[in-house]
Amino acid sequence: MDDFIILGAGIAGLTAARELLRQGQRVTLIEKGREVGGLARTFEREGFRFDLGGHRFHSNNPSVLHWLHELMGEDLLRVPRVSHIKLNGRFVTYPIAFPNAFTAFSPLKATQLAASYALAHLTERGRPDHSFEDWIVKRFGSMMYQHFFQPYTEKVWGVSGQQLAAEWAAARIGLPNMWQAIRHTLRPSMNPPATAIDQFYYPRYGFGTIPQALARDIVAHGGRILTETTPGCIQPGRNGFELLGKTPSGSLRLRARELVSTIPLDQLLGMLPQNGRFIIPSHRCRLCGRHQFTQRVVCFAHASFTSSKCSGHDTSFGGKGTSGRWQGEHFSLGANDKLVPKPHQSLGSSPQPE
Repeated sequence: MDDFIILGAGIAGLTAARELLRQGQRVTLIEKGREVGGLARTFEREGFRFDLGGHRFHSNNPSVLHWLHELMGEDLLRVPRVSHIKLNGRFVTYPIAFPNAFTAFSPLKATQLAASYALAHLTERGRPDHSFEDWIVKRFGSMMYQHFFQPYTEKVWGVSGQQLAAEWAAARIGLPNMWQAIRHTLRPSMNPPATAIDQFYYPRYGFGTIPQALARDIVAHGGRILTETTPGCIQPGRNGFELLGKTPSGSLRLRARELVSTIPLDQLLGMLPQNGRFIIPSHRCRLCGRHQFTQRVVCFAHASFTSSKCSGHDTSFGGKGTSGRWQGEHFSLGANDKLVPKPHQSLGSSPQPE
């Protein structure tokens, strides 16, 4: 029996496993793909290496940088950041830099953008930031939001700026307003915000070597990584949890005291026993067709399970009809991706969608 089972061998799951192993825990990682890394993998074709999407590493946190240097050693390179984005038919530097961004517009339009910022500075200062859109308009003006931030946000995240939290803008953009953005462009700071950093770290042989290095360290310290393994059902037991799944060679059954999930939330919910599932309301986005979870609250309900069947598997621990009980709390996903516990709320044995 393991101390921990971790679902997903992306960087989050691999890092969790590595830290737990260093604390003396017994850990097994479950990954449905053939390789570890998730969206941070690197593959090779005809002698060239390609990342799955654009990845780079930058942080102002000394402990995080020390962790990365310790992991990658001399294969970690420091690279100048050169990024551009197409704005109004022209390429401008990204993150958005002023006055460079104004070159994408005619002199008249650039003047209007500056006037929009000045107007917002005078009229919006006292208004609260209820959303991403509010945060941007107050600090950059409504016209800059309409021409740049709104289309970019809707394309990348699939929702309007009114549906994103203001904290998200503060964390992602870093520079507090257009004037500060202009100042940073003209006189770069020694300690710029994380999103404005003009250099980043990148592994010599591709970003995928970070998860590969983590995986080697995990195996070297006694951890297990099961690839091409599809988790099917999570069932509570007397001393923890049981995970049922499938491998290329057949079925799988693992037991552990604790379970950590780094997989998509909708997939995790689909693994719960049918009489113990709960629903987070979602809708299909009109912009991209993707399902969006509109609430930032995850509730692990206290619920009893009387059935020993889950997705066709016999999941009893001590004979037929064994009952289990989920133990959990009510958490709210707040700013900076932190789980903030809320006061305990008993939901009974049959959680209902809100």
